[in-house]
Amino acid sequence: MENRFRPVLVEVGSEAFYDVDSIYKEAFPPNERVPLERIIEPKTHLEGNYVYAVYEGNKCVAFYHIYEAEKFYYLDFFAVLADLRSKGYGAKIMKYLLDSFPDKPIMGLAEYPTEGIDNYEQRIRRIEFYERNNMYNLEKTVEVSDEKYYVLASEKNAPGNEFIDFVMYLQNNADAYV
Repeated sequence: MENRFRPVLVEVGSEAFYDVDSIYKEAFPPNERVPLERIIEPKTHLEGNYVYAVYEGNKCVAFYHIYEAEKFYYLDFFAVLADLRSKGYGAKIMKYLLDSFPDKPIMGLAEYPTEGIDNYEQRIRRIEFYERNNMYNLEKTVEVSDEKYYVLASEKNAPGNEFIDFVMYLQNNADAYV
């Protein structure tokens, strides 16, 4: 990441925790959120589960939540502070993530852009953002909490079906993990 950015591992109750919680609640609708504490400290230990705050100087400008699985990394949540969006922060942080995790593909989800839905344009912009930043739409979908998502990956040959199985495992065991 550019020298001006500093990722900080988030712990419950830390300053970074409150900074991330503010961005998290602003960026994601209630139906896509669980309490941040449950993501950071799942009830059952889940190896490779990390939340990072990204600072520019003393200001938290973004955060990301990433799981490490055997064959991929799952970028579960990624958000930039609202007043800094469309200013290059997201692209620079995505480049950092792709450069930092070269051993396995990074995979994630983007809401399926159903015509007529309230945030249709936002969903299109989100998919376009990821595609501009070296993520591929694998043209696979998964339904999580009654919402349909596209599967995205940093490699075209990423293990899409295994990723979907992992996401469904997390979904079906949500009480234990997040």
